[in-house]
Amino acid sequence: MTPDVVVDIGNSRVKWGRCVGGRVADRVSLAPDDSTDWDRAGSNWGVSNRGERWVVASVHPTRRDRFLGWLGRHDVAVTVIADPLAVPVPMKVDEPAKVGMDRLMNALAAMRAAGPGVPTITADIGTAITLDLTDTSGAFVGGAIMPGPRLMAASLRDYTAALPLVDISPLLGGLPFGANTVDAIRAGIAALTVGGIREAVEDYAPRLGGDPHVFVTGGGREYANRLAELLRFPVTVDPFHTLEGIRLAAEALP
Repeated sequence: MTPDVVVDIGNSRVKWGRCVGGRVADRVSLAPDDSTDWDRAGSNWGVSNRGERWVVASVHPTRRDRFLGWLGRHDVAVTVIADPLAVPVPMKVDEPAKVGMDRLMNALAAMRAAGPGVPTITADIGTAITLDLTDTSGAFVGGAIMPGPRLMAASLRDYTAALPLVDISPLLGGLPFGANTVDAIRAGIAALTVGGIREAVEDYAPRLGGDPHVFVTGGGREYANRLAELLRFPVTVDPFHTLEGIRLAAEALP
């Protein structure tokens, strides 16, 4: 099927992508539990267009079901991709049926963008940071999951006696010395985010069968500027990456 709109419901945001000419051409990022926010976006996106085809994928079933209830009040056709085995990506992992939908969508988008025989690594920087790997055969082979920048900031506030909650903004150059508590936290989180991704990429790359193409997406994708300076592999920053994977998965449906 050919979707008109694809939706990625994550742990922190709900993202819509408008599909035009065989690609995701526009996107909007919305609050995860605010139907008023959805109403405003829907009025701009023509959500009541009769017969428009929406495809939804999610890692958060409760929020997915609430969104589907909202979408059900509009005259559109809705398809939910909830089964990892329905995504056209071969898997070489222990439990294929338990792989997160976002990870498979990232793998599918990366595989198609990189081309046949090129291994890929997608770093999706959100509430969690996921590293999603494909090998030279085009199979999803797993990766890594680590806390994202805002989750690290919240944990420092919640599990210490005196550290504040810091508003995280990416550090695009070198790390500051952290001459005050806020800057020290920001520097530490930036070091863990960039350093963790870099370490994982460098460790995984020789085992993928060739030099990987690295894709960076998610709400913290601005860290990619620093990653691109440090990694010895090609890096593509793509805000549409997961949505593009959903579009490709939808087009593979009967």
